[in-house]
Amino acid sequence: MIAWVKENNPKTYIEGQRYDKTKQPAGDPDCKLGCKRKHNQRKKAESIETIPTPTKDARPARNTKADEYYWGYGSGSWQPRSPTGRICPGRTHPDLRPFRRQLLPASHGRYTATPGLQTAFRRFRRCFRCFYVYEYFDPQGGFAAVPFVQRGGQDKNRQFSEDGQPKCPAGLAMHLRYTFWHKATLIPHQRARYACPLLYPEKTAEACPVNDEHWAKRGCVTTIATSIGARLRYQIDRSSEQYKQVLKQRTATERINSQAVDLGIERPKLRNAASIANHNTLTYVLINLHALQRIRQRKAERASSA
Repeated sequence: MIAWVKENNPKTYIEGQRYDKTKQPAGDPDCKLGCKRKHNQRKKAESIETIPTPTKDARPARNTKADEYYWGYGSGSWQPRSPTGRICPGRTHPDLRPFRRQLLPASHGRYTATPGLQTAFRRFRRCFRCFYVYEYFDPQGGFAAVPFVQRGGQDKNRQFSEDGQPKCPAGLAMHLRYTFWHKATLIPHQRARYACPLLYPEKTAEACPVNDEHWAKRGCVTTIATSIGARLRYQIDRSSEQYKQVLKQRTATERINSQAVDLGIERPKLRNAASIANHNTLTYVLINLHALQRIRQRKAERASSA
């Protein structure tokens, strides 16, 4: 949601930097600086961005950042299922915070479900790819339907041994070297460093069975969270029919988001967080009432036709 402040109006003169997070807009004491769109992935060879860029009085496209910043409120929405199986709009929070606040309230280092929100399956956007999202649904016999996001040199088909050790490209279970706590995240968690089983703790072979390029240095090494959710991210069968059916429910979320945008949720004419929250609540209440009206209307039509 974009805040109603002059810093977001490109026609208004702003002395100094328009998007300086240390200079809070006077029109809204609660809004924060965010990024509406940010492209940080490599452009595909067949994309339109590969069309040659003029070299005269122009900057190459590869050197241009396609970012869009604004002052506002990042929001995400929950669409819980009703007892009849229908998806209804729920509360809104910043993107990763809905999961943390609604499903994972911290309690003595462990996470438990908020009553009334338990479910074995749920679909998410790519930003919900954190290990604790996958970990939450595993004890319930379900899974989190999150599209796989490949970052850096990560292998989409990474394999693990029966005891949870990651396997190297040669199919050998890697050896654990040490563990440490990673605290520079929303949820501090334990991570493990694994090394090539042929070189650590002692060298037991003269060459890699698959001639991996890392053998000349110190062999394959990898760092991964010790949580089962870090492994489930790779082990979920995204080609299964069940996964596809759960992921398709995302279209209902997009339809609800479209209705919310039509009701002015994206650019509210309000100037503080409390008013924004009340406005969002009323917006989703109205969407729920419209859905209830349609349900009752269809029931009446079926009863009259029968």
